Amino acid sequence: GVRVELMRSLAARGAGGAAPVIEGMTADPERSVRLAAAQALGVLAAERSRGPLISLLLKEMNGGVREAAMESLKAVAKEFPRRSIGPVLAVMAGASPEARWAFLHVLPAVGGTEALDAVRRSLEYPAEEIVNAATRALGEWPDSGPLDELIVLSRSGAGQTQRVLALRGAVRLAGLPADRPAANTAAMLAM
Repeated sequence: GVRVELMRSLAARGAGGAAPVIEGMTADPERSVRLAAAQALGVLAAERSRGPLISLLLKEMNGGVREAAMESLKAVAKEFPRRSIGPVLAVMAGASPEARWAFLHVLPAVGGTEALDAVRRSLEYPAEEIVNAATRALGEWPDSGPLDELIVLSRSGAGQTQRVLALRGAVRLAGLPADRPAANTAAMLAM
């Protein structure tokens, strides 16, 4: 509809002043409007949009809208990582499994010790999809901090999916710049 096209146009123009109106559209009863709002907020990546995107992730039942909100929250978190971690962690512990899954995909964009600790805690969650999302998050980490952990998980993870995700993540992180000699990294992967 018209509102969807208007939001797309405003986002394409980088009209940050429209963010408050677009944020309001995240609560619209129409799925297509919520989806367009979530997508537009990711393009604009305004810090003030973090709260409405977190709220949308917490209550949205439609997978497509939830995924768009997740991607947009990632964009905001990349722009404002230090100011994003507190609000995400504050709601993550009590979130539904679907919302927790989405937040786990956002945390690598935030990075840092607090976010990494939250991902590690999620490895103990009782639902397999959350454990796998946490493993994937470790593999998408912006530095090689979780490399050792991923190597261990690639060998002794709870299930085949977790072991494969851990191996892929370990290979990715091994290729990142680190303070260890390349020979040490190769030896870690060969174990």
